[in-house]
Amino acid sequence: MACSADVCDFENYTTERFKEEICKKANRNAFSLFHVNIRSLKKPLKVESLQNYINGLSYDFSVIGITETWGGKFEMEGYKHVHLSRDMNKGGGGISIYARNELQFKCLPAKHFDISDADIECTFIESNQRHFDLKVNVVVGIIYRPDSKRNETAFCKKLSDILDRLQQKSTVNRHIYLMGDLNVEADGKVIEMLESKNMNRRIFCQTRPKSKPGRVLDGIFTQRPCKPVGILDCPGWELSDHCPIFAIDKKNKTKN
Repeated sequence: MACSADVCDFENYTTERFKEEICKKANRNAFSLFHVNIRSLKKPLKVESLQNYINGLSYDFSVIGITETWGGKFEMEGYKHVHLSRDMNKGGGGISIYARNELQFKCLPAKHFDISDADIECTFIESNQRHFDLKVNVVVGIIYRPDSKRNETAFCKKLSDILDRLQQKSTVNRHIYLMGDLNVEADGKVIEMLESKNMNRRIFCQTRPKSKPGRVLDGIFTQRPCKPVGILDCPGWELSDHCPIFAIDKKNKTKN
């Protein structure tokens, strides 16, 4: 799907617009996601700046995902976290998930869902249906494709295998949300695979101003429609060359 200038203008929220249109109007119990590729959290000043930015949005996202932590970690008040770091000898990469304290969750088995290799970095959490009005378990995965120069085939196969496991017939109904930096062709095999599994793209505009046309970098993919969705403070975002993104599923509310 091509992204028109009008769509991009509509999806692009300044902090002020987000606070005016989302914070004041959205149900705070709606399930919500925030993601940013931060390009290193090793410097304390950058950690502090990211925390201040998130706090400045005045919205308690259900789950926050961060890619390219470069091994940096930090505590976020009101959230529990899961970190997956790349081998220290390789540097770069690294992913983190932060989930609000009231969303008790479990990490899905590391054997199948925690991967950190040359093709994909990912980790997944699952929160029980008793926390949601829709009576479904919620699964959130944070995804990072480490090397855009490698062929997409291996990344596509590994992500497809993970989704097959999550979507196999079970006594538990699940809603799956993916977010992260995929860095794939917009009309390539990865997006085609995701659509075939009903994991639909929700962010259609470029999240990195200098990226090549036809690439999907930072994205959120869900089985359910999500509104509102958007990019935050592009092109004024200064902490990374990737802008933050968010999505709110107004019909899937969390219970206090």
